[in-house]
Amino acid sequence: MRAVAFATWGTVDVPSYTKYHIEQCAKWHDEVHVISNEDRPIDELWFYSRGYHLHRFPNTGRDYQKYHDFLMKMGRDWTTSLESFSMINDSIICYGPLDVFFKWAYSQGTHMVGLNGMKFPLQHCQGSPLIMTHDFLPTMWDHFKATGVVKPIDEIKHYELAFPELSQSMISMFPQGRRRGWDELFSVPFESGVPLVKHYCISPRKPLFIRQWQRRINQFAHPDSKPWAMLPLMLDPSYVFRADA
Repeated sequence: MRAVAFATWGTVDVPSYTKYHIEQCAKWHDEVHVISNEDRPIDELWFYSRGYHLHRFPNTGRDYQKYHDFLMKMGRDWTTSLESFSMINDSIICYGPLDVFFKWAYSQGTHMVGLNGMKFPLQHCQGSPLIMTHDFLPTMWDHFKATGVVKPIDEIKHYELAFPELSQSMISMFPQGRRRGWDELFSVPFESGVPLVKHYCISPRKPLFIRQWQRRINQFAHPDSKPWAMLPLMLDPSYVFRADA
């Protein structure tokens, strides 16, 4: 069985483009788990009517705190029953099907795969998604259990940077050099058929990025995502960028 845990948070209901992202992931997983804040207003019927599992935890950290709480809830035995496990979050926005990525990811045969590689200071997968195979999942669970919830920023060191060493084999679809910018990290995948855009690239505080990404989105985005192709913030005024929350 392939399972995905999609982490989303904020102070408003899950926006339409996040639901679109979850549905694109659902096509490639047998079990879909959505992780959110326990005090966030959410249309639960939307999730349950599609057979998705909804988990709500206190918001005491960031990405990996959500994954930590979820994995501890599910238990180690659950991880050993999986063929693969994907950790995905709404810090990036999906503008089309993710077939290119998941076909590649499931054909690699390595312990761990991700979208973008970055040497900072060790090779790791920058951004989302991260996919682990059954060979690595018990080790990953043990690491989460031993490390616990860490403060923001430290999560990168304790989790993401630790994964390559723990897994012994990790590969990224788009290897990059040291300290590449967000724009380059996500423009190469987007134009290669993996339509994922980092929030940072389309933040209103980055007007140059917005103009560059608008051209890319208009050219490469899937027709189903056109309703919000003019940038989420413009179409959903209630949405708050995580960095601004």
